[in-house]
Amino acid sequence: MIKNQFLSTPLFVLLIITCSMCFAQNHKSKAAKFKSAPMNRFDWQGQYYGTPRCSIHQVCLNVETTLTLMKGNHYELRALHLWLDSLNQSHRQVLFDKGNFVWSGNKIKLLGLKEIMPTEYKIEQDQVILLDWNGHDTKNSYRSEFILTKTGNEKIEDRRWKLMELNGKKINGNGQTHYVIFHSQNSILEAKAGCNQLNNHYTIKNGSELSISQGISTLMACPNQEIEEEFTEMLTEADQFAVDNDELILKKGTRSLAVFRLDKEDDFHWIIG
Repeated sequence: MIKNQFLSTPLFVLLIITCSMCFAQNHKSKAAKFKSAPMNRFDWQGQYYGTPRCSIHQVCLNVETTLTLMKGNHYELRALHLWLDSLNQSHRQVLFDKGNFVWSGNKIKLLGLKEIMPTEYKIEQDQVILLDWNGHDTKNSYRSEFILTKTGNEKIEDRRWKLMELNGKKINGNGQTHYVIFHSQNSILEAKAGCNQLNNHYTIKNGSELSISQGISTLMACPNQEIEEEFTEMLTEADQFAVDNDELILKKGTRSLAVFRLDKEDDFHWIIG
C-alpha cells in the first residue's frame, strides 16, 4: 500500500522526469562532441603528408599517408601500408577513401573511414597529428613520427603556367590551350596540351619534390595528338621542379622535362570546386 502510494505521488513523477532529462542531456553532449563548424585558428585547408608509425602489422615498414582537407569539411585520404609477414615476405595495401569530417575544438574526425587506422587528427599550424585509437595525442618521444606536414608551394600553386618547351622542343600554344594550374585547395593539377583537359592528383613535398599520379582526361580527337600524349607522359614522370620568378621547370632528377612561363594576363587564384 505504501509502495503504490509512493508511485502515484508527484514526487515520483518529478524524479522520473528529472532522470529522463539527465539521460537526454548526457546523450546529447556525447553526440555533440564532434561538430561540423570549422576551427578558424589556423589555415587548415590543404594537403598533409607523412609516414606515421604502423599500428596494424607487427613488422611494419612504412605507412605513407597523404591527407587532403578541403572547404566544406571534405577530406581525401591516401595511405600505402608496407609490411613483412612471418616469412619475411613484403606486402602492400593501398587505401583510398574520401568523405566528410567533423570538428571538436582543434581536432577532426574522419567519417566513413574504413577501420584499419585511427580516424582522429589534431590540427596545428602547418601540420596535423594522427591521434591514437582513443583520440589521444601521443605524448612521448615517438610523437614526431605521427605528424603529417602541410605540403605545397605557394610560388607555383593557384597560378596559370603556359607551356613553352617540352622535352627540348619549342611549343607554339597559348595560356588557354597549353598550360598547367596546381590547385592547392584540392591538390588537383589541371592541364592542357591541345584540346583535352587533364586532371591529376599531385603532391609537393619539401618545397620542390613533385609527384603527379595518373589522372582523368576528356577524350576529344585533337590535332597534334602526339604532343598531348608526350605531355601526359611527362607529367607522371616529373619528380622535381624549380621556379625562378616567372619561369617553372618540371624535371626528372636534374633533367629538364618541360619549361613553363607565368601567364600574367591570367594571374589570379584558381580554385576548383
